[in-house]
Amino acid sequence: MYKLFHKHVLFFLWALICFNEQNLYAATSSIPSLTPPLNARAGSPMTSDILLQLPSINTSPAEISWINNHKLIYVLPTKNNEQAKLRIYDLQSREYSDWGPGSIPKPSPNGQWIAYLKGTGEDAQLWLRDNTRGVTTQLSQISGGLSGPYKFSYDFIWLPDSKRIVLTYQPHTKPWEKKERPKSKIILINRETRRHQLLTEIDASVLYPAWLPGTDRIVFVKERGNYYDEEEDKEWVQSMNILNYSIETLVQFNGLQQFLQPTPSPTGASIALLYDADNPIYSYMLSIGLLSPVQITGSPKPVLNRLTREMQLNLPSWSPKGQHLYALRTYGAYSQIYRININTGSVKQLTSDPLTITTYALSPNGKKLAWIGEDAHGNHEVTIADSHGAQIKRLDKQSILASEVALSEVREIEWVTQDYPVRMRGLLVMPLHYKKGNKYPLIVDIHGGDAGDSIHLKGGVLVSTA
Repeated sequence: MYKLFHKHVLFFLWALICFNEQNLYAATSSIPSLTPPLNARAGSPMTSDILLQLPSINTSPAEISWINNHKLIYVLPTKNNEQAKLRIYDLQSREYSDWGPGSIPKPSPNGQWIAYLKGTGEDAQLWLRDNTRGVTTQLSQISGGLSGPYKFSYDFIWLPDSKRIVLTYQPHTKPWEKKERPKSKIILINRETRRHQLLTEIDASVLYPAWLPGTDRIVFVKERGNYYDEEEDKEWVQSMNILNYSIETLVQFNGLQQFLQPTPSPTGASIALLYDADNPIYSYMLSIGLLSPVQITGSPKPVLNRLTREMQLNLPSWSPKGQHLYALRTYGAYSQIYRININTGSVKQLTSDPLTITTYALSPNGKKLAWIGEDAHGNHEVTIADSHGAQIKRLDKQSILASEVALSEVREIEWVTQDYPVRMRGLLVMPLHYKKGNKYPLIVDIHGGDAGDSIHLKGGVLVSTA
């Protein structure tokens, strides 16, 4: 036991010396207010037949992107393994358009093309849509299809010329099969010629590719850990020159910092990273750090400037001028959009509805925000607002229950616990036709977890009580 403890202490100390950390502002946002209740809905009572006939929720992710400053493309999770569908909303004409089956839409920088995933299993490939002519063509020819979870087994990004796409791909292997993991491939696809060029193969997982503006390089995360039967987890943020294939390590983490998501600023002068600054071995509570892609002269190790402190952030994105970072923050039962000023460190919460926001996008000119969120009734809502979170407008809503079924009020609540320094939060599903002053039985579903754990709705919680 002593040897095991000694080994973990040494590994923790070793993990701390891979880079120099400086507190830029280390902003800590105030504890957000409780969200307003999710209102009850009148209707017919819930029955066992209705529960048995509820559709299963596909785990395919909701996605939303801006084609240009007035046109959105988005995908909502499907039911009963149906194929996801691409949907368009035009803010100027206020018209919706359905573009057929597809998921993970990514518009080209010039807005003329949409790269997206189409098909399932071995037929899952990248496709391309010409927005001018409405013509769709298959883009990738990956043997066995693009299988496995998006962002972990495969990902793709446009290059600034709107002519080339970088695809990262690692054939999916199930952990329990104990197979040797195949190498990850970084592939350059030419939109015009359909030519596939293998840039490199890496004996590790390759995650979160992104273009580094002002260079000929992409940045990505290289990860090796327990899937490779290695005793110690390691993560690297690296960059690769797509012309001469040279690879440089920007920073290394000796620990499982599994959601780093390197996000270069619009000028390429800084890269935002999500990491646990207080626990290098495992990412429990994510903060944002700013990394320079160029090593500072005289510094033996990369310098990571810590911008936030223990805010459990996700999906960072830059404003067009690079003055702000937007991110999702999970606190309590829900996830909301926040904006962080990188010059002052000030933090502002932009959304507050009882939703777990899973995806969002800032318009190219930085004036509009769009997002998709899920509530405890299992509804997915598509919403837009200005970049300050004001002038909110609901665009679309998808429900898993028929509109005539009654649903209970759901409240976010908090309580004091003796073994945690701040109040805990959870969801309280009220009795249907609740009357204040009456006594009701309380059914408690408790789930423990580490710091930073949160509620995952995935189709709704208990939606109705009799």
